[in-house]
Amino acid sequence: MRGGAIGSKKQARSHFTYTNIAKNCALVLGLMALNQAGTPGGIFFYFILFVWACTSTEGALKALCVSYFALIANHAIVPKNFAFGPGRLILLFIMFGRVLYDAQLTGYPLLRRAHTTALFVFSAVCIGLAAINQYFFVISTLKVVSFTLGAASCLIASDMLRRSASDLTCWFYSIIVLTACIGFATIPLGISQNMFTSMNYTGSLFNGPFWHSQTLGPVSAMMLIYVACVYLFTPYRCRWLSLPLAVVLLFFLYRTGSRTALLAMLLGAGVMLAAGFLMHSRRGQKLRMNLSRSSIVGLMVGSIVLAVFADVFTGGSLLSKARSFIVKYEGAAAYGESGLSSEELLASRQGQIDMMLHSFKQNRITGISFGTSVDPEFALHASYFSAPTEKGILPLAVLEETGIIGAFFFVIFLFCMVRYFIVERSLPALGVFATFLGANMGEMMFFAFGGQGGFMWLIVAGAILLGDRCVIKTGHG
Repeated sequence: MRGGAIGSKKQARSHFTYTNIAKNCALVLGLMALNQAGTPGGIFFYFILFVWACTSTEGALKALCVSYFALIANHAIVPKNFAFGPGRLILLFIMFGRVLYDAQLTGYPLLRRAHTTALFVFSAVCIGLAAINQYFFVISTLKVVSFTLGAASCLIASDMLRRSASDLTCWFYSIIVLTACIGFATIPLGISQNMFTSMNYTGSLFNGPFWHSQTLGPVSAMMLIYVACVYLFTPYRCRWLSLPLAVVLLFFLYRTGSRTALLAMLLGAGVMLAAGFLMHSRRGQKLRMNLSRSSIVGLMVGSIVLAVFADVFTGGSLLSKARSFIVKYEGAAAYGESGLSSEELLASRQGQIDMMLHSFKQNRITGISFGTSVDPEFALHASYFSAPTEKGILPLAVLEETGIIGAFFFVIFLFCMVRYFIVERSLPALGVFATFLGANMGEMMFFAFGGQGGFMWLIVAGAILLGDRCVIKTGHG
């Protein structure tokens, strides 16, 4: 009886309730507030996360969420200090070690999952190619290890936890609620457009809760798909919160001016809905639908018709705003009164594309080395602790860095990921991962576990965990 009571109490803490959402938000805010004390506060912040990560796989996943949320948060909300550099890397190692320990303890088939095996093989190939090229080999290897530890930890942890009694929907939902609350708070506080403050710009695009608009756009798109899945497919009573959250996230997405993020969100929504219509019930489980398929189609058609009528009655203002969003960024103050035209945007990307294509043609088979660039600025400033590259298109970046050999194994990894989501009938994972890939077509962050890429992989992990909440066990399996 005592053991049962303890188990019930532990399970109750994971329930999706207003109280638990508020508690999670307060916990994350309290931990991030430690960084207001500078480096000493940052050291204490990461010490708490290290201890938390050692407690369990679930604790490690939550600690990593807090770490990356603090890392990408608006600088005025969470000042960055020296502890963030080594702290986030040490936390990755601790989480990976805890995940491996729990996997061995529970008998989890670590190398029997095709998608995780494909990830390890791709990473090994990247290190081998970097050894052949000898172009910033140590930096390339460090980047491969960082990506592998982070991605493997997210994938293995989520797969392990979805088979347990843990329900982390409330946790990830709380992160989204906190993002919306902080984002709105930055507007009256006058810090919603401060990403270029350190560079003495007089204005910039809307970055709200995060340090940069190019972070807010893709993250908002992925969060939108997540909350849509909570509303459409889960049994939680609090799921109605997804409706105002979706409006807020759409507002954030619009204010960032990120066309790539918008297209990525539409891609993710399309994949999620298509899979929902095509997936039929199978023995043992069926997809939970809070709205019938006909109702979803009706809402989509009705929304389009309503938008058309609204545009007509407002004299074409909606179409004008949509055209303005597509053609140029909203934050004209940062770039001059005329904004940034589509021709200028394409021109800015074209130089980057030409550089990657030229580099690939020079190293077709093995590439130049994972996570590196032929840009003179990269060669000048790259170090073991910081070696960022700015590449816009994921497929070209993979070809440039790993050549045809690496790209082949990367495609296998992606195929295994999608197959895993389909076999497990995880609509949230399919939709969120498709959005993640779509966002990487304009601003590559797929491998960036030193920055926003890590946070986005955690959202993917959250979507994998959400998948089992979207199906009904029929008991005939």
